[in-house]
Amino acid sequence: MSNSKSRLSVVGSREPFGRVTRLEQIPSALFEILCLARELQTPKGDQIARLIDDVVGVALDDPDTWLKFKNMAAEEYRNAIFRLES
Repeated sequence: MSNSKSRLSVVGSREPFGRVTRLEQIPSALFEILCLARELQTPKGDQIARLIDDVVGVALDDPDTWLKFKNMAAEEYRNAIFRLES
C-alpha cells in the first residue's frame, strides 16, 4: 500500500518541492512554483503565477524550447567571455 507522497517522489524522481537535478523534473517543479505563488494571494504572487503560466505556455508551443535555451545560454556565455577579453 503506497501513499501519495511516495508516488509523487517516484514519478518525479525527487521529493515534492525538493531540489531539481534533471531536465525531466522541470515541469513538476514549475507546477510546484505555480502552486506556491497562488498560495501567496498577493499582487506579487499573481505576477509570479502569470510568469510561470507564460513560461510553460511558450515551452509547450515549441518542442525545441530546451535545446534553443541551451544554445542561447552558450552564446551568451561566449559573448561574456569575449567582452572580458576585449
